[in-house]
Amino acid sequence: MLVLALLSCSEFKPEDWSNVLGEAGSSSVGGDFSSEAEISSSSVFSSSSFTQSGQDLSSSNMPEESSSSANGSGSSSSAENASSSSSVTDNSSSSAVTSSSSSSARSSSSVPVSSSACAGPVDCYGKLKTNGKNIVSSKTNQLVQIRGVSLSGVLDFYNKTVVQAMAEDWKAEVIRVTTHTYNNNIVPPEPIVTQVIDEAISRGIYVIITWAPEKTGDINVDAAKTFFAPMVKKYGREDHVIFEILDGSLNNNWMNIKNYANEVISYIRAGSDNLILVGTSHSNQGVYEVINNKITAYENVAYVLQFTADVTPDMIAPPDWSRPFRVVIEQVLQNNIPIFVSEYITATIMGTKVHNATNTDKWLEYLDSKGISHIAGHIKDQRGSSTDNTAFFGNIASLTLDYLKNSDNMTESGKYVFNKLNEQANKAPW
Repeated sequence: MLVLALLSCSEFKPEDWSNVLGEAGSSSVGGDFSSEAEISSSSVFSSSSFTQSGQDLSSSNMPEESSSSANGSGSSSSAENASSSSSVTDNSSSSAVTSSSSSSARSSSSVPVSSSACAGPVDCYGKLKTNGKNIVSSKTNQLVQIRGVSLSGVLDFYNKTVVQAMAEDWKAEVIRVTTHTYNNNIVPPEPIVTQVIDEAISRGIYVIITWAPEKTGDINVDAAKTFFAPMVKKYGREDHVIFEILDGSLNNNWMNIKNYANEVISYIRAGSDNLILVGTSHSNQGVYEVINNKITAYENVAYVLQFTADVTPDMIAPPDWSRPFRVVIEQVLQNNIPIFVSEYITATIMGTKVHNATNTDKWLEYLDSKGISHIAGHIKDQRGSSTDNTAFFGNIASLTLDYLKNSDNMTESGKYVFNKLNEQANKAPW
C-alpha cells in the first residue's frame, strides 16, 4: 500500500545568489533552487465577477490596468468586453457548459470555440474562468483544457529563447513560472521572472505565475503578498495570466492552507479577477478535503492536483488512503469543484528517477476524459545526473532554438512530453 504522498519541494540552495541578483537582466543565470520535485494541488471555482474584501492596497501596489504591452493575442480588453455569456456562476450545478454534457467524459482535444482558425490558445479562448466543475472560455463559456510545461528553478532556463521554443516547437499552450524566496530574496529575481512572463504573453500562450514557500510547509502570507503585489499590478488584467498562490504544502493541513489562501486571494482580488489556483494538502494530492470545506468567499478559484509516475489513477489517495485517485477526483468533480493539474512528472521520484510512460499514459488518458488541464515538468537539464528523468534535457551545451527542439538532446521524459504536446497541437483550432 502506498503510504506516502509525493514529496514536495524542499529547501532551495542556489549556488551564488549575489551573482544572480547582480545580473537580473541576464538570460543565463546559474543556480538551481529546487532540490526536489515539487508536487502541489489546487482547486478551481467560477465567475467572471469577483468579490473584493476589506483588504485594501494602495494604488502604488495594485494596477489601474495592466501595463504589459507584450500582447501577442487574446488581449485583456477583448475579454472584458466579451458578451454576457462570459459570466459564469460557481455553484450552479445546472448551468450547462455550452460544449457537450458536462457530466459526460471529454475527448482528448479541447473544445474549439470557432470553426475558423485562431492565432493561439489565448486568442481562441480568452481569459479562463470556472463554471461549476469546469474551466471555460470567457468568450464562449465552453469547456477548455490546456496543456503545457513547467519551469522548475534552474535559472539558466528562465529566458526568452526557452519560452519561444516551448511555444513554437514544443507546442505548449501554457508555461508555468515557479518562484520562491531564498534568504528573504525573490528567486528568480523579478526582472528575470517578468521577461519570461512577457515572452509567453507575446507568444499568445497562457502563463501561470506560481509562488512557493522557502521551505516545504512554510505558508507565509506576508511573503506571498510581497511577491504578488508587482505581479498583479503588471499582469492582473492580462487574459494570459493565471495565479497559483501556493506550491508545496507537505506539512500543512487543509485548514491552514485555506486560511492562507483566503488572505492571499483577498489581496489579489483588489487588482485582478483572473483564475487563481490553490494548492492542497499532502503535496497537492489532498483534493478530497476540499469537498466539504471549499473556499466560498471568492469566485474563479481552482484546486491543484499534482502527481508523479510513482502512482496511477487506480492507486489509493490521501488523506485517508481508502479510495483510488480516480474515485477521489470523480467525487470532487461531482461536487462542482474544478481541478487543475499544475504539474505532473513522467518519472518516478522515489529511488531512481526512471521515466514511466505506462503510468503517465494512464493519468493523461484519465485527465483528458474529464477535460482536466495538465502541465508537465520539468524544463531543466540533468546537471550531470544521467538517470534524472524528471528533467527534459541532458546536459545542456547551449540554449538555442535548434538545441531545444532536437530530440537527441532530450531525456526520455522530454521526448514523451514533446511528442504528446505536438500530437495535441494537430487537433487544436489554431
